[in-house]
Amino acid sequence: MASVPEPEVPPPHLSAVFAFPVSQSISSNELENFVVWMRGLPRNIGLSLENVYETQSMCFIFRSGYAFPSNLAGIPGVSLLCETKLPNLVSLVTSTAPPQATGSIGPHLPFSRGSLPPPKR
Repeated sequence: MASVPEPEVPPPHLSAVFAFPVSQSISSNELENFVVWMRGLPRNIGLSLENVYETQSMCFIFRSGYAFPSNLAGIPGVSLLCETKLPNLVSLVTSTAPPQATGSIGPHLPFSRGSLPPPKR
């Protein structure tokens, strides 16, 4: 029996990036299994795992159509981080070369004074 291709679904006009904390840390093997499972979901679901951070527990960062996290409203810890029409810009960087001396924005990021604590020495 031939498999039916997934219907082509246009990307959402507005995406939501949201955090979903997990109360306990997971092993690297469990994380790998979860990532493989996420990547195996049909594309038309529109949910992607952007990143995972280990804090005192685990914090999963997801990206989806704007409607998806609104369905999670009221679940403790789920928080909207931002709305965007653009993809994760870091994922688009392909260069591994060191930055050029001219045009580098490293120390010149547009943060307002007092918006970030001073670096620890």
